[in-house]
Amino acid sequence: MKKRIILLFIVFTTLFSYGSVWIHREVEERLYRPYEGIVIVLDAGHGGKDKGAQFAGIYESELNLVMVGKVQKILEEVGVEVRLTRVDENDLASKTTLKRKNEDMKKRMEIINKEKVDLYVSVHMNSFMDTNVKGAQVFY
Repeated sequence: MKKRIILLFIVFTTLFSYGSVWIHREVEERLYRPYEGIVIVLDAGHGGKDKGAQFAGIYESELNLVMVGKVQKILEEVGVEVRLTRVDENDLASKTTLKRKNEDMKKRMEIINKEKVDLYVSVHMNSFMDTNVKGAQVFY
């Protein structure tokens, strides 16, 4: 009888401990969203025929997408609503347009100017012939 009571005690305390941790994590995930209600548009600069700067076969447009994806994940974890201007290698212009860059920029502006946008961030990783110029470029 004593062994059964000890076994039941161990089982219940273990279940309670794991259940408590699980419930705590679930509540914590729901509660820690300090930026709930904030809307940020992330613009991965370039895309389509305009691949931006290039180094060693890697294009700026590709790096911008990777960077924006990482930032999106971080922002969404703390409650930010993230809108993206592009999600793949394409630009936003229609296939038949003659003024590709103009249409692309116009469509990006439409996304930026939608209802409620608190912040717009356009990510670029330009290159310059002058080796003294270094770093990423961000427009907001």
